[in-house]
Amino acid sequence: MIIERQSGVLSLTLDRPEARNAVNAEVYSMLARELDAVAADGDIRIVVLAGKGPAFCAGADVQHLRKVAAAGREASTADATLAISTMFRLATFPKPTVAAVQGPAYGAGVGLVLACDIVVASETARFALSEVRIGLVPGLVAPMMADAVGRREARRYLMTGEPFDAREALRIGMVHEVVPAGALDEAVSRQVEMLKAGGPKALAGTKKLLAGGYDETRLRDIVQMAVEQRDTPEAREGIAAFLEKRKPAWPA
Repeated sequence: MIIERQSGVLSLTLDRPEARNAVNAEVYSMLARELDAVAADGDIRIVVLAGKGPAFCAGADVQHLRKVAAAGREASTADATLAISTMFRLATFPKPTVAAVQGPAYGAGVGLVLACDIVVASETARFALSEVRIGLVPGLVAPMMADAVGRREARRYLMTGEPFDAREALRIGMVHEVVPAGALDEAVSRQVEMLKAGGPKALAGTKKLLAGGYDETRLRDIVQMAVEQRDTPEAREGIAAFLEKRKPAWPA
């Protein structure tokens, strides 16, 4: 992860372009650590989350998921807890957050986008809530998607896993602004400057007023559901099919 601090802004850039910025335990740990480090830092006003290379984030690292699942229930639970708690930490971070989406965001990548307060996307961005296509459940991403776009729109994209473009993401309310590829940095900077015009404590208070109802019990339930589904023949088949670049052999 590339970490930059400048003029009150912490920029966190996913830096695994060779893996299309797929997220694993190492990435989640780094993200959580950086968020914790600046939560009470008065010099940091805003966090910007971005991705290096052509993709914003291809979702969960499927090779990592397969390895963790093979290690047993305890390892899988620890991994799911880290992923979900980190996404929750980003979603409830006390300072404004902006996602700069320059390319495809799938699965957990959409979760990172939804966890940010403001989302600016390039016209080249693409999105898909693709977990069901590899036999997994979307964990915290599902309720965050429903909060962002409403349950009706969320059901369609969460259940079909179909890809959609930046304009559709704008239409359903998942992103706030779509700009040409060359104008993304400028558009993000505009949002940052508008956020800086607000009082830090007032912004934190506003975020508290808007906080969703995800208590520890709900998060534990989400982790348990995700882990139980990982440990099924369906998930093993879905992950294997993805890695082998073939269609999964679901029951008729």
